[in-house]
Amino acid sequence: WKMLDNLRRSVSSPAMVLTLLAAWTVPNAPVAVWTAYLLLALAAPRILSILRGLLPAHRDVSLASHARAVGNDLLYGAGQTAVMLTLLGHQCWLALDAIGRTLFRLLVSHRLLLEWVTAAQAKRHAGVSLKSFTWSLRGSLILACVLFLIVAWVSPHNLYPAAPFLILWCLASIFARLISLPPEKVLLEETSAADTVALRLEARRIWRFFTTFVSAEDNFL
Repeated sequence: WKMLDNLRRSVSSPAMVLTLLAAWTVPNAPVAVWTAYLLLALAAPRILSILRGLLPAHRDVSLASHARAVGNDLLYGAGQTAVMLTLLGHQCWLALDAIGRTLFRLLVSHRLLLEWVTAAQAKRHAGVSLKSFTWSLRGSLILACVLFLIVAWVSPHNLYPAAPFLILWCLASIFARLISLPPEKVLLEETSAADTVALRLEARRIWRFFTTFVSAEDNFL
């Protein structure tokens, strides 16, 4: 079941992009309905999370505090949905590239069947420059250009509803770089003398627990 679910997830991004392309090119297609359906599918996990948080988990939570928490959930969900929508073209390109490579190596070349990249290698070659992000997300730009040509050739009147998506995917590298930059300045708050003493006492109590109950006699469990 897990393998089937992984296969399903591997084609979800291409299926979403194909749905948008169909909405823009199929004659008399309900563009607004199909687009709204895709946006709802992208936002569904966030919507469910927000709905679960509408009711306070504890009775002693004040109404103002609960309202702030719900507002933060709304902002976080909207931000996540925006990120997923902006990177949808990139995810579609990655999925199609992986599927194509896998089928070619399984059915034709029978080589590099265990090729993989470690996290350390990926981190070593990663960068935060715009050039690095543009090269990494070049598939999103290529896909947007190809879809633009298809829609302009088949249904040029649908370029208007397609434009927001295509522009987002063209600017995906800039957006990805902006959300990947480290914070400019980290604000450090000074702790009071009383808080410092309290924290050190708690740390010593925690350390004493492990030195007492986690030893060689217990196999350090």
